[in-house]
Amino acid sequence: MKTLKQDILKIFKRVKLPVSAFEYEDFQRLKVKRYDPKTYPQHNLHIEDEYAVAGFPPGHKASRLFAEKTGLNPQMSSNGKRLIIRVSLNSREHDEMLRWFKIVEGRILLNDLLSFSAALAMNYEFINDRKVITSIGALEKKAKDDNCSESTSAIAEELCEFIQNMPYYTDADLLCPVPRSTISSEASLPERLCDLVSTSTGILNLNGKVRWVKKDCHLQDVALNQRWKSLELSGFEIDDSKTVDGKVIILIDDLYQSGNTMHFLAKQLIDCGARAVLGLAVVKAVSDGDNILKGK
Repeated sequence: MKTLKQDILKIFKRVKLPVSAFEYEDFQRLKVKRYDPKTYPQHNLHIEDEYAVAGFPPGHKASRLFAEKTGLNPQMSSNGKRLIIRVSLNSREHDEMLRWFKIVEGRILLNDLLSFSAALAMNYEFINDRKVITSIGALEKKAKDDNCSESTSAIAEELCEFIQNMPYYTDADLLCPVPRSTISSEASLPERLCDLVSTSTGILNLNGKVRWVKKDCHLQDVALNQRWKSLELSGFEIDDSKTVDGKVIILIDDLYQSGNTMHFLAKQLIDCGARAVLGLAVVKAVSDGDNILKGK
C-alpha cells in the first residue's frame, strides 16, 4: 500500500485538468460554495501528537482534489455538516500535510463551473458583527481606486506565491486578464497584475490580445439577471484562437462576486479550444449577488 507521504507528494506533480464545458443555464443553477479555512475554522487542519484531523465542506472541489491527490478519503461527520479525515502521521508526512494546508490557509477556494477557482481573500470579514476590510481587500481597493503601484506589486507577489504552489495552477500555460469593459487609455488592475505576474513567473500573458469589442458597457450598472446578455452584446474577441488551443489558462480578475464575468470569459476561452480555465481573483466579495436589485 502506498504511504501517505507518497500520496501527498502527488499533489505537487503535474496533473491533467478536465475541460469544464457549461452553458448559461448551468450558470443560472449554480450556487458558488466557498472553502475558507480562516472564516470557517471547522474546516481547518488540527494536528495533535502526530495525529491529524482535517475538515472540508461536502461536495466541494477542494475536498475532491485533496482526496484524489492524497488517496485519503474524507468521511461525513456525524452532524452531516463537513467531511473529515483522521490519520496518524510520521514526521515527514506531518510536514507535507502542513505544507498543503499552508497553501490554502486564508485563501478562498470556490466551487463553481470552472476547472478550479480561488481568491486570495475575502474583501471584508465580520469581527464582532462589524464589517471590517481585510488586508488583501485594502490592497485591492487602493490599487484599483488610487492606482497605487505599491499595492499592485504587493498583490502580484501574493498571486505569484499562490500560482507557484497551488496544484493545477503550477501547470498553467497562459495568463489572461479580465479585459477592461470601458474606454480607457489606462490599464485595468487585472491587466497590470497579469503583466507583473507574467514577468515574475515566466508564464505567457494574453494581455493586449483579448478584449471586448464594445467597451462602453458599465457592468456595475447592469442588473444581475441581465449581465450575461450584456456580456454577449459586448462581444469578446481574441487575436488568434490558436494561441489558447489545448492550453491551461489562469483567468485573473480583481473581484469575484456573482461569478458572471469569470464564467462568461471562461466559456469563451474553452470555446476557442482551451483545455481548462482556472479562475483567480484578488478578493471574493462578501455578497454573492452583485446588482441583484438593479433593473427591477
